[in-house]
Amino acid sequence: MTGAEMAIAAVRRGAPGTTSATLPADLVAAGNRRLVLALALYAAGATLSQIVHTLAHLYLGAPRPPGGFAVQWGIAAAVAVFAAVVARLLRRGSWSVDRHAALPVVVQAVGTAAIVGAELAGGVGEHTTGLSRAVVWLVVFPVLVPRSTRAAAVGSGISLLVAASALAVAAALTPRLPPAGELFLWLAPFVVAATLGVAVSRVVHGLGREVARARQMGSYRLLSRIGAGGMGEVWRAEHRLLARPAAVKLVHADRYARRDGDLDLALRRFEREAKATASLRSPHTVALFDFGVTEEGSLYYAMELLEGMDAETLVERFGPVDAARAVHLLRQVCSSLAEAHAAGLVHRDIKPANIHVGRAGVEHDFVKVLDFGLVRPALDSGEMRLTADGTMSGTPAYMAPEVITGRAEVDARADLYAVGCVAYWLLTGQCVFEGRDAMAVVIQHATAQPVPPSLRTELPIPAELESLVMSLLAKEPDARPASAMDVVARLDAIHLSSRWDAADAAAWWQSHRALDARPDAPAHRSC
Repeated sequence: MTGAEMAIAAVRRGAPGTTSATLPADLVAAGNRRLVLALALYAAGATLSQIVHTLAHLYLGAPRPPGGFAVQWGIAAAVAVFAAVVARLLRRGSWSVDRHAALPVVVQAVGTAAIVGAELAGGVGEHTTGLSRAVVWLVVFPVLVPRSTRAAAVGSGISLLVAASALAVAAALTPRLPPAGELFLWLAPFVVAATLGVAVSRVVHGLGREVARARQMGSYRLLSRIGAGGMGEVWRAEHRLLARPAAVKLVHADRYARRDGDLDLALRRFEREAKATASLRSPHTVALFDFGVTEEGSLYYAMELLEGMDAETLVERFGPVDAARAVHLLRQVCSSLAEAHAAGLVHRDIKPANIHVGRAGVEHDFVKVLDFGLVRPALDSGEMRLTADGTMSGTPAYMAPEVITGRAEVDARADLYAVGCVAYWLLTGQCVFEGRDAMAVVIQHATAQPVPPSLRTELPIPAELESLVMSLLAKEPDARPASAMDVVARLDAIHLSSRWDAADAAAWWQSHRALDARPDAPAHRSC
């Protein structure tokens, strides 16, 4: 029994699985950000306090602060410089709370020393009455920067020792000491605050470890989220033992089970489909590494991490592609589908978003077809790209008429219809049919005749390519090409003024590499 099969069996039995307590990268990054926030708040508070004290002395006749303004402003300046340097190193990535475990301890201790030093600069006396501001710091810091119980105890202990040492030094320099009871009352809240800080840090850090354990998917550790949708999420991940990166897709089991009526049946279908997908060997089919079920019942599978973008993003960002490039991309899509269809698999959700275009080794414009029947999205009338539970399987903008009308026999030719829709998108930058909602689009796919793509774009489209696209969009399956390999043969027979070759692909990706990092995501069309 494989590890994935054991995971599924464990979920069926309700048995817990093994997990890792290592914090994921995004939680570590969050810890860095919280430490920067703590430093910023502390430096701002110290500076603002000195401004208020100075103004109060100059204009309201308030007494001079302990040690005088020079000492107080010197401490505030030192704190600001320290905070700025540490924050800069954290933001640049030179330091990190996971690689430099002592860093939060140092920040907490320095903050405590600065506050206590400012309060006791004039010696022990009236300033040892009341609650020290350092007590608040000892409670707030663990909330901003949670750590393990041991690390929090070390940090709070050192800070407590700093406060006690500062009190001892100030007492030694003070001619007339106040009663011992006052000194005890000043120091006692530090003990309470340090203990409370450890408890708070343990709770918050424990929650982070629980998140880390929940993110452990078999042999893969989730690092950062790439995207999310109605059915689940996609995460960048790494194998715990190998250097190989991966993309892990989490699927909400309850939504996946709606199609089948119960979770056990959904698990069996998920397992069968995952194994079938993993059996495909086409270089143009995304490689599936592993699959399983989390303790919470979420289905997941790990696949190769791809470099590039999907065909939907490609056209939305850079416009329609020319005929030669469209032929090049479509040929690879059909190559993937040909193997799947020969194995008895129907994709059922071919669309530009499931066709990845990028780099594989030294090759550019290399196509990978994604999501072979593992996911059945839920219909979202706002984006028009999802599937209604218990009704139709596929995406409305790319759905074959026989799927819409509910015919009993839906075969590989439904995928070929979707390939025609994808070709239409690549050549024109528009969907075959558009409407204000999903139902309007679906009805047109079932009843309306599409406008030839050459009438919806200024780019030249060879007559043979347009004829192929229109035949793929035929309402009756028998009127379409018989197989994906037939489509490949017709693509190869198209007379093009020039072919899209490896040099063209490499040159295009080289010239558009800077644009590939554009921060804003393209808006989805309502097809």
